Amino acid sequence: MELLLLRHGIAERPTDAREDADRPLSEPGRRGLRGALRGLEALDLMPDAVLAGPWRRDEESARLVADAARAPLRVLASAPEPPDEALLALLNDSDFQRPAVVGHQPWLSALLAWLTVGDPGAAASFRIKKAGVAWLRGEPRSGGMQLRALLPPRQP
Repeated sequence: MELLLLRHGIAERPTDAREDADRPLSEPGRRGLRGALRGLEALDLMPDAVLAGPWRRDEESARLVADAARAPLRVLASAPEPPDEALLALLNDSDFQRPAVVGHQPWLSALLAWLTVGDPGAAASFRIKKAGVAWLRGEPRSGGMQLRALLPPRQP
């Protein structure tokens, strides 16, 4: 299986009137995601399904990805929590060939570290920029995947 881990685009600035989880994507965030999607398309790496965290910027980013890829979208209620076996079970029990998981930091880097080196505590070793993508290949289990590329926004 191939797996894409995509960090959400740039969100609107925080305000006292809005919870962090409710911050929408900004227009620069949308542009950055469109650039990342052009790069994924050029590299023939569009996902066949999109899984998203429940935070507004995650879901809005995932919706842009799903629309561009013409792929189904599923929102994961547990995504803000540390990555867990339920997510791995979902990936392993699916018919997906190349799903994308869209989320935010530090959750996304913890997932990347868990899948590649078997230790979510190694998340600081992996930096995914906003609208950046980690491309993995292997079996979705602890330490079962290889990092193929860490793509910055607007790649190539």
